[in-house]
Amino acid sequence: MWKNIIAALAFACVANLSAQQSEQPGFSYGTGQAKLPIVTDELDVTKVRPYDQVLMTKFNKAWFAFRETHTLTDDGLFVPSVNGAELCPDTPESKAAFLHHISQEPVKVTYRHSVKCEDCRGTGKKYVYEGLSATELTHIICGGTGKVDSMVICRLSYAATPPARLPSANQRAYLASLRLAESGKAVAALDVANRLSTGRGVAKDLAAASKWYVKSMLGGEPKAAGQLSLLYERGEVGFEMNKPFAVALSMLSRELGGGDAILNQLARSTAPMDVLKGHWYGQHLIKLKKAGQLTEGSLTPKVIEREVMGRFGEVLAAARRDDRQATFDVGMIQLCGLGAAGIDAPAAFGWFTKAAKAGNPLAYYALGSHYEAGVAVRKNRAAAFALYRVSMSLGQEFPAAQAVKALEPYCTDPALGTKVDELLAKVRAGGFAASDVNGLSALADVDVPVVAVVPTGAPDALGQEQDTKSRTPIAQSGSGMIFTSEGHVFTNHHVIDKCTYFTVKMNGTMVERRAYLVASDPIRDLAILKIYGWQGASEVPYALPSLLRSAKAEAGLGMRVFTIGFPIPGILNSSPKYTSGDLNSTDGPADKPHFLQVSCPIQPGNSGGPLVLEDGRVAGVICASLALRALPSQNTNFATRIEYLRELAERNGVSIPEASARVSNPIQTVQAHAVQVLCRK
Repeated sequence: MWKNIIAALAFACVANLSAQQSEQPGFSYGTGQAKLPIVTDELDVTKVRPYDQVLMTKFNKAWFAFRETHTLTDDGLFVPSVNGAELCPDTPESKAAFLHHISQEPVKVTYRHSVKCEDCRGTGKKYVYEGLSATELTHIICGGTGKVDSMVICRLSYAATPPARLPSANQRAYLASLRLAESGKAVAALDVANRLSTGRGVAKDLAAASKWYVKSMLGGEPKAAGQLSLLYERGEVGFEMNKPFAVALSMLSRELGGGDAILNQLARSTAPMDVLKGHWYGQHLIKLKKAGQLTEGSLTPKVIEREVMGRFGEVLAAARRDDRQATFDVGMIQLCGLGAAGIDAPAAFGWFTKAAKAGNPLAYYALGSHYEAGVAVRKNRAAAFALYRVSMSLGQEFPAAQAVKALEPYCTDPALGTKVDELLAKVRAGGFAASDVNGLSALADVDVPVVAVVPTGAPDALGQEQDTKSRTPIAQSGSGMIFTSEGHVFTNHHVIDKCTYFTVKMNGTMVERRAYLVASDPIRDLAILKIYGWQGASEVPYALPSLLRSAKAEAGLGMRVFTIGFPIPGILNSSPKYTSGDLNSTDGPADKPHFLQVSCPIQPGNSGGPLVLEDGRVAGVICASLALRALPSQNTNFATRIEYLRELAERNGVSIPEASARVSNPIQTVQAHAVQVLCRK
């Protein structure tokens, strides 16, 4: 009950309630009518007294109505609740938070309450006159009570200084984890680090978070190594971006039992040369761990490099004795510039060739990364693919398997397959020579269709468009979603295919904005556009929806999903449309392994729209619907997993923002960022 909590918080007391019946037409007092009268109230909670039962009853109704429409977050803040959410708890913490909430900005709530019946002026009686005499009758409309139900719109405010906030759920959880972490519990140390890195229950402090991640990792917690690797991958404040070291830490996470999800994601989004360096660093960390020599001081890139430089003479001597691991290590020292001569890529290529001839499987990956990046040799992705295949066939699953997977859709020429088979046969027979590596340069390079173009009509130096083609005929249209604060939009490749001029309509408005193509991947049916003249976060009042790092790892079967798009534009109106369903599978058909399968109804025009989990995180990009003729009432619908969009974005210099704050209303948030993509010839 509010009586005790209001007394404890010293609510002052006089009701300032003014209630007047609305004069809006069409609202009837009659029993059984469709609409109720509307009454407006204003209530300063500062003046409510706990012993005033009339005002307390009205106030309790207003508080209950507020709880029905708001959720108290774990950080102790109120946000609008999602439809179907549980009632906000009636606790001392929520009540103190409520006073802070309405002291900053008054809120309006609507509830049902009885008011004076104006038809009988609150008497509950009506009179029938016959001449000069009158017969008193019970008023039927109010049942003789003198009151009728109404809808009350109450404006709540708090003019005094609110009492101190009580510790939020996150603050209590942080303090509890901190006590356990200080006693040496690795899982608790991980929780402390996660809270420090995100600011949940404590001020955000990445430097302190990294120390707790290291403590947790040394205690054997694999997730700590994975989270620390992400800080280095993103280059968070206080962390210089270092993708090779991020790969090394994710390898250590796998060694501790953490699985491959983060490691595979890094392999997809990181240049092969950086993956190679990271693998080398990771091997060093794993050796230290197995020897029991892994310490807080050894978990930095500079320390690892210093230790490698200290062993250079020893490693070089072993390499001259044809030690295949030492030969590879010398190549890595030359490639990373850790030797006295600094970076020497041609020398590194020679050492890797020697290590490959000696049978080192990772050396073939190293040679492939040189060909893919065009370092020390002419760029040739067909040659890179052949060398990656050899590395994988010799047991080097990571990182060769991911490299093969990235190039395989483009390396379908039978002649290339024959060359790979010949190379594998030589390697297995021990006949591999340096001439075989150099001979790969003769292969025809493959065109990996990830493009970055600015079409005709690009903005001039002042950011203005040089032409006005917005009235040219629309060739095709689809859906999309803004996913960066710079105005990048994702959609399908088939939506923008064969068009050179693009516009987008924001959230179903009639205003078209120019956009240009940044990147396209026809194999996975993805494309990224950028809106001209985008003004950042001020364009949309909602925080950006966050993208899952890996739908394969983070989305589970049976999860509820929804999409918002612009289907059948020639028939339906231009407003965005919502459909929902379930996640049926995280794997697509055999020829489309990058797909998710969902049961959301999909129509033409939905292509390119977001596939969203119930919590507001984006798991995929809607791309296909397969009608089953044998089952005409059912559809099998697909979306490209979101990790492939992240990969496309990162390879083209588009920075993916990290997860936003909790999404209180996912549908409205996604709708605010939804766009209709119009392709014009």
